[in-house]
Amino acid sequence: MSISKFILNLAALLVLQGALTAQPLLQAIGYGNFRENGSAIEAGLGYATTAHYDSVNFLPNNPASWHDLRTVKILTGGTVGLHLLSGDALYQPTGSSIASQYQRMTRLQLGFPIGQRIYASVGTEPVTDMAGQFKDVTDTSFTAPVLTVTNSGGVWSMFVGAGVKINEKISLGLKWHRLTGYYAEEAVQYYPDLSTNSSSKLSGNIRGNLLELGVQAHLFSNMLYGVTVNLPVIEPSFKGEVTLTGSPNTVSYSESMPDWPARLAMGVEYKYSERVYFLIDLSQRFFSEEAFQNSHLFKIPESWDDNVNSSSSFNSGLLIRHSDLVGTFFERTDWRMGFYHKIFYASPSPNTYIRETYLTGGLGVPLPQNRSRLDFSLGVGKRGGLSGYPEENLVNFKISIQTSELWFTNAKRR
Repeated sequence: MSISKFILNLAALLVLQGALTAQPLLQAIGYGNFRENGSAIEAGLGYATTAHYDSVNFLPNNPASWHDLRTVKILTGGTVGLHLLSGDALYQPTGSSIASQYQRMTRLQLGFPIGQRIYASVGTEPVTDMAGQFKDVTDTSFTAPVLTVTNSGGVWSMFVGAGVKINEKISLGLKWHRLTGYYAEEAVQYYPDLSTNSSSKLSGNIRGNLLELGVQAHLFSNMLYGVTVNLPVIEPSFKGEVTLTGSPNTVSYSESMPDWPARLAMGVEYKYSERVYFLIDLSQRFFSEEAFQNSHLFKIPESWDDNVNSSSSFNSGLLIRHSDLVGTFFERTDWRMGFYHKIFYASPSPNTYIRETYLTGGLGVPLPQNRSRLDFSLGVGKRGGLSGYPEENLVNFKISIQTSELWFTNAKRR
């Protein structure tokens, strides 16, 4: 394939990267809903890919898995989500309810070899969503004011990293994340008896830096272990402006985010046969004991338990690899199944947890006449169901496309 055709393929991929994702309630809480990150490949395996290595597919989850890839690869994709929640569901015990909302999310990543042992990558990926809309009625009388708050935004990572194979048993990876995000919050106070309202709007940018380290090791012939550590290097911060109704003046506002969590993930991949693999992951996000207590902008509802320490996930997956790249459809297809259980950092009351449970499945097939692959995944799950937090039914469909080309190779001459 020529470089010009490769660029045309990339342009076609970019058309597909916009997608619609339903936004859950937790996006309006604290730092929002930290996403289980990855392409349709990771999603189909229940995101249990910290220890997963694939010599064909480009996996963004652990930079240590990028070694031995010998082609330039482009990966892009998105998610379509469906959020099912009853109209009278409570957002807070005081009587707040949430409206439906949606957001477009995408992924774009470029990988390329550097020499024989290093594989580098640059790209962008979503980190967390912070968006919601709710009404707070402090009193049921006719004269009671009604407060409507609408917040939108999210945080993305612009990253650069590389993976290197140290020897036949150990590989290392490193990624530098530049967090970049936008957050806006508009509050409208309506007074029914006066038929008037007042409003204020806050908007600004979020910036910060994270460092991610990854390791994969073959301790036994049929088992691969993986670890990733994600640490804030320069703590994220918010800088913006506040405007009031009828006033041309603005007021600058800034707030640091010192309790942005560190993340640790550990996983193992067991090779049962040449085609069948089992995967398990455990991950934890660590907050300080006083997380959100001194925060004004990024906070959790006052009635909720503010003893935030950590959030955790258990992930598992099953992979049945293709048996032939040029055979029938079933022979060329990768089949994936997964499960994950997630406990969130915010809780409506002490000694209770907001839990999210998902079942996932997916498949991946090569596209004809080139080195491209098309992957799909479908996840069905639920979250919540506690007193003060409704049960949410969630459906997510992911699609990702990767294409590759052999560049900068020396042709043999006769």
